[in-house]
Formats: sequence, structure tokens, C-alpha cells
Amino acid sequence: MPERVFVLGDSHVTALVHAIDRYGLKTPGGDSKFSAVYVESGFLSRTFVLKLSNGQTILNPILLKVMADCGLYDRFGLQFLPAVADLVIGFGYAESHDFGFGGNFEGYRFASALDASASDLRGEASDYLLPDEILCELLRPRVEPLFDGLRLLQAGGFNLSLMSGPPPHRDNNFILSCHPCGHINSPAVRRAIFYALHRVVRASAIRLNIEFIDGAKGFSDEDGFLKAEYECDGVHGNPPYGRDMLMAMAQRREWTVVDSNSC
Repeated sequence: MPERVFVLGDSHVTALVHAIDRYGLKTPGGDSKFSAVYVESGFLSRTFVLKLSNGQTILNPILLKVMADCGLYDRFGLQFLPAVADLVIGFGYAESHDFGFGGNFEGYRFASALDASASDLRGEASDYLLPDEILCELLRPRVEPLFDGLRLLQAGGFNLSLMSGPPPHRDNNFILSCHPCGHINSPAVRRAIFYALHRVVRASAIRLNIEFIDGAKGFSDEDGFLKAEYECDGVHGNPPYGRDMLMAMAQRREWTVVDSNSC
């Protein structure tokens, strides 16, 4: 089994990138066990693979380029190099931010002209929560491209894991400040969508015999939101969150790694 772990994924992986930079997380002998690379922002699950006109499914060439840069793929021999490192794919659930918006009745939110809150979609008065089992059915197709890609990586020989992002933050201030439409799902709706999608992704990983690294368990408060000590910018986890995720990975592999700030 490889003695290194590469984590590749969307912007939620930046917490791990910053944690490696800040805390070191090396063995007592000074060996580095972890590398983390931010590949793509947002809807990684939708862009993980490309469907060609001949029916073939391939990994996104951008992902292959990053894997080649990390020594995990031979772009000339066109083959994966699984002996280099275990591979962890990490991604957040961007669908929780705006799934169901736009009057499409896909799942979650609508605003009536008779609703006093219709002009202020930041509140929760116009939230409509579907039963969880229906929401899971609606969300399942959203992650199918991701699992198509994971099958390709499995076939390439990688010891593969899938890592979820952190639970949603309790407030919407950051998301509203940068969202182009100026509105977003309320915290209660984001939380409900997050955990529904979390269940879908975990069950799909188990069916493929892929280790599921739970980025929410142990990091959520009593209401299911990200604990205050792990909050960052309103969406992502902070470096301590990334550190604790990596330390948990090391513990499962029975590796001893050291937080350089505690020395």
C-alpha cells in the first residue's frame, strides 16, 4: 500500500492545503504523508467526466492534467500510476446553496406573489421542504457523473476514498455577498439539502466499495451546522478543520503525524 495520500478536489480541499502549509503534519522523522490540490470550484460532481459523442466516458482532461502534475498519471503512456499514492477525491455540496431556485420546482424553494416575504428571499417564510426520500431521489442524478469518474479511477488501480465537504455554516452573509443573484437558500434549506445529498453520496460510495470520509461527523454542532471553531468564510472549513480531517486520515492508516505548531 502506498505511504502517501493525495487529496484532489474542489474549493473545500483548500482547508487541507492550508493545513498542510500551516501545521506541517509530517512523521516524527520528517516525512510528508499528505499532498492536497485544489482542482475546480463549485460543481465538481457535474464536471468530473465528459461524455463523448461515441458514447465513451472519460475523466475531465483538466483533472488528468492535475494528476499528471502530481505524478499520478502518465500523460504519454496514458496510464494511471496508483503505486505513487492513495487517492482521495474531495468535494462540497454546492447544490445546497441554490437547488430548487428559479421556479423550476426541482425540489425546495418557491415564492408566491401572495407571500409577504417574496421580495426578501433571505428569510425562511417561503421555504418549502420536500420529504427527505423525494429530495434524495431528485439529487441522485446530480452526482452520477462523479461516480462514473470514480469507477474509472478504481479500474485504474487506485486505493480510492471519497471525502465530503464540511456541514453548512449557520449564516448566509458570505454567500449572499458573492452570489450574482443576491439571493440564496436559507440556512435551514441548505442544511436539509446538504444532509440529503450526504446520504446519497455515502450510500453510492459504499455500493462501489469506496471508503467514505465523512467531513460532517464530529464537525457539526447540535443543530447540524458547522461548529463555530471550524468556520472560515461562510462556506468552507478553516485550516484547523483541514488539520483535523488529515489527522483522522492518518489515524485510520495508523500513521503518526505531528502538528509542527505543537512541538
